[in-house]
Amino acid sequence: MKAHTCFIAAAFLLSVGPSAVAATATPEEASRLAGVFQSYLGKEPGVVSVTPAGEAYDVKIDFLPLIRKIAKPDFSGEVSPLVIKLADQGGGKWLVTQDQAISFSAKSPGSLDVAVKFGGLKGGAVFDQSLSAFISSTTDMTDISVDETVTTPENGAMHIAYSVKSLHYETTAAAAGAGSVDGVMHVTMDGLAETINAPATAATGMPLDITITAEKGVQDGTFKGVKTQAMYQIV
Repeated sequence: MKAHTCFIAAAFLLSVGPSAVAATATPEEASRLAGVFQSYLGKEPGVVSVTPAGEAYDVKIDFLPLIRKIAKPDFSGEVSPLVIKLADQGGGKWLVTQDQAISFSAKSPGSLDVAVKFGGLKGGAVFDQSLSAFISSTTDMTDISVDETVTTPENGAMHIAYSVKSLHYETTAAAAGAGSVDGVMHVTMDGLAETINAPATAATGMPLDITITAEKGVQDGTFKGVKTQAMYQIV
C-alpha cells in the first residue's frame, strides 16, 4: 500500500503553473487547473472535473473511462473516483485534503481477480510548488481489505487476502539542493491479518497455507535526494 496514492493526482497538478494569492475560487482558475490535470491524464470526457468551492477547488478524478479503454479481452475493472479539495495558501503552497472511502477491483477470467477497499481515507498535506513536493502530510486509513486471486498455467490459482484495521502515515520534506528533496516518514499500523493459499506445484510438492497476524506495527524511514521535478517531467 502506498499512502500517498490519494495525493498523486494533486501532485501532478501542483507541480505545474503559478500560484495565485489565496482568494475566492474562480471558474477561470478552475478551468486552468483542469487543463493541467488533463496534460497528464488526457482529455477523455468525465475523467477530470474541477469546480470552485468558496476559497478552494473541488477536484474529482474518475479513472473509470480510462479503465474501460483497456483492450484486453474479458477484462473488467471498477474504481471509485478520487475526490480532493485544493486550497491556495499563497507563496506557492497548496493545502490538499481528502476524506472518502475508496474501492478498486479488476478481473480477467483465468488470470486475475482482485478487490481493494478502504473504508475511510482521510488526509491533509501541504504541497510546495517550488519543490514539487509535499513538505508535510498526514494520512489515516481505516478498514483496509485486499482480496486477490492470481491464476497461472504453471501454478494454478493462488489466493491472498489481508486486512488492516487502521494505518497512520506522516511525512515531512525539505529542499536538499540541486532540485531535490530530503524527508522522513513515520507509519503505524493496527490489526493486520493475512492469509495465503497456494496449490501444490512441481516445486513445492504440497499445498501452501500461511496465516499472518500482527496487532501493531511501526515503520520509520528516510528519503534523500529525490528529484521530484524530474519525476513529474518524465510522467
